[in-house]
Amino acid sequence: MKQCICRKNIKRVGILVWALDSGGMERVASQLSLMLAENGYEIYLFVVHHNRNKSYSFAGKLVVCPCVIDTSSLSREVFSYLVNAAIIREMKQKYHIEAMISMAPEMNLINILSGTGDRKILTIHNCMSLRYDMKNLAYHKRLMLLGNMAYKVVAVSNWCKVDLCKNYHIRRDKLQVIYNPALIEKRPVKYPKRQILLAVGRLVEIKQQWHIIKAFKHVYERIPTAELWIAGEGSEKNRLEKLAYDLGIMSRVRFLGFVKNIDDVYSEAKIFALSSKSEAFPCAAVEALAHGLPIVASDFPGGIREAIGAVTRENSSQYPIDAKAGLITRDHDNTGMPYSLQISWSEIEMGEAVISLMENDEIYRKKTEMCGCMIKKFEKERITKQWIKLLK
Repeated sequence: MKQCICRKNIKRVGILVWALDSGGMERVASQLSLMLAENGYEIYLFVVHHNRNKSYSFAGKLVVCPCVIDTSSLSREVFSYLVNAAIIREMKQKYHIEAMISMAPEMNLINILSGTGDRKILTIHNCMSLRYDMKNLAYHKRLMLLGNMAYKVVAVSNWCKVDLCKNYHIRRDKLQVIYNPALIEKRPVKYPKRQILLAVGRLVEIKQQWHIIKAFKHVYERIPTAELWIAGEGSEKNRLEKLAYDLGIMSRVRFLGFVKNIDDVYSEAKIFALSSKSEAFPCAAVEALAHGLPIVASDFPGGIREAIGAVTRENSSQYPIDAKAGLITRDHDNTGMPYSLQISWSEIEMGEAVISLMENDEIYRKKTEMCGCMIKKFEKERITKQWIKLLK
C-alpha cells in the first residue's frame, strides 16, 4: 500500500460512501460531488446502498458496490473488509481513480486497505471517542492508526481534530479541518414569524429529540401559541409521538417525516433546536443559520460551539452561554429514563432559552443578523477552495 505523493493534476476523483440519502454525511457527499464537478473534476460516486426516490442530488457517475460487512464473528468481519477492499481496488482500477475520498470509518478502512497508487483522503464525521455504540473493527484504535498511511485525514471540526490526535494518535501533519459546506444558500429572513420551534434530523437515539419535546412542554405552558415541528424519520418515531401525546402537547407537535424540500420548513420556523448526544459537525445547524434561525442547543461534545460562535469548551462558565447566533444550555444528563414524563432541569433550561428568544424581539433580531455573519465561514465557495487546494 504505497501512497502516491507525486504532485500531479488530479482530475478523476472517487467518493466512497454508504449511501446518498437520509443523513448529514450522505448529503455532504452529494454536495461535494456537485462542488468538485462544477470545477472540472470527473466524479465517481461509489455507494453500497442506493434509494433512487430519496437520494440527494449528485454529479458524476454512480457505481453501486456489492460491499457487505459481516460482524457475526471477528474472523468473518476481517474477511469482509479484505473482500470489500478487493472490490474497491478493482473499481479504482476500472475507472482510473486518482484520488479517493471516503466517508465514515468503515469506508475509510476499506479505502486504506484497497491499495493502488491513488491519493487516499479519509474523512471523519463523528465524535469517534464517544461512539461507544459502534463496536466494529473500523472504530478500533489500533486500526485507526492506519489513517497515518493516508494522504490526509479530514476532520469536520476542530473538536474532532483534537480527538483524533489525542485519542487515536493521528499525526498532526496528516490532519486538516474542513467544515461541511452550507448546503442551503443564505436566505432573506421574513418577519414577523410564527412561534415555531424546529428540529431536523434522523429520529434515532443519538439525536435525543425527547429532550426537545420535554423542553417544548415547558415552552407551551408559557406560550400556548407555540408549535414544535420535527422533520425526519427513524426508529424512535413511535416513542417520540407517544411522549408528546402523554405530555398532552400532541396537538402542538407536528412530525413532518422525510422532507425533500426542507427550505420551506426552515423558512417558516423561528428557532432551531438541537439536543444530540454528540455531533462532530451539526449540518442541520448550518442550514438553520443560512435561513437566519437562531439556535438553542445543549452543550454536547462536538462542533456545536464552532458552528454558532460560542467560547471553547474549556472556557465555559454559567449556562446558558450567549453564543453569537444562539444560546447553549447545559448538556443533558442521560442516566435516567429518557421517555419518562418528568422534565429535568436541563430541559427546563433549554425551554427557558427558547422562551427568551421567542419573547424578546430585539435579542431575536440581533441573533438573526449574526446568523448571516456565522454562515460565511461555511459558504460553499470557501469550502470548495479548501477541497481543491487539498486535491492539488
